[in-house]
Amino acid sequence: MSGPVESLMQGLAELYESGKLSDFEISCGRYTFNVHKAVICAQSKYFHVPCGREYAEGQRGSIKLKAVEESDDDEACDDPEAVKLMVQFFYHLEYDAKPLELMPVPEEPLEEHLAEAPVIDDSVPGPWSIHGLSSRKRMNRCKRCGRRGLEEDRSYDGTRTTTTTSKSTTDECKSLDGNVVMHAKVFAAAVKYQVPALQKLATSKFRRAAEINWKDSSFAEAARIAYTTTPECVRDIRDTVVKTISDHPILLQRTSIESTVKDIAALNFELLHKAYGLAAMAEVKDVDEGLDSLEYGIRDIL
Repeated sequence: MSGPVESLMQGLAELYESGKLSDFEISCGRYTFNVHKAVICAQSKYFHVPCGREYAEGQRGSIKLKAVEESDDDEACDDPEAVKLMVQFFYHLEYDAKPLELMPVPEEPLEEHLAEAPVIDDSVPGPWSIHGLSSRKRMNRCKRCGRRGLEEDRSYDGTRTTTTTSKSTTDECKSLDGNVVMHAKVFAAAVKYQVPALQKLATSKFRRAAEINWKDSSFAEAARIAYTTTPECVRDIRDTVVKTISDHPILLQRTSIESTVKDIAALNFELLHKAYGLAAMAEVKDVDEGLDSLEYGIRDIL
């Protein structure tokens, strides 16, 4: 028997899929969603206002969100796909971005630290030792993301075979969508419409996607979205962008990243800041604000 949380989630999903008892409509681009005020307002403070009967949207029971393709001002508009995933989250507490085809890692690593680790002897006696079986473990790079997984070479009576002793990192990568652009757009929607739980989830998905797919050309677009669609004080995915470029400086040799960094002064400055080993921008801002408050306090006393 399902627990109370599972039963609630199943009930919400069924309500959305059936459209029963829906009392509000959200439209964006080619999409129209029949939703429930209680469900969306419980997760988004933004919708408290348009759902109220004292406002035109609340009286007619609908709101139209301007889509990016309907205006030249992309930063003030919404991506219909991101809105669709936001609505999906309201009812499932999860969203599924369209998987991005991952680019294979070249045979030769791009950076020295991705080189294959040396073989590590691990001939610990085990139940197979009486048969003369020994083992050697080595770290093997994932062909997609460059992360390492443990594999074991075993020899038996002079014959060598290879078996995997831990879950393949390549298989793990296949379970990730790698869609840094869409996660950045969902994050922007979560910030704009004040959905903190979705903001946290999108941050996590963006971070994991960036880890496995930083080589893809889409990362430059994701970086641009991170810095142009959210307030400067919202650091969540901006910090991931800075860390990713800093961890993989070879990205700066790519035209797309070079252009993005040159066009966005804030990103340029933060990369310079990190290159010199200075404190994170959020920490610097906190310190500056603290000093300002102290200065004003002293002035008041004097």
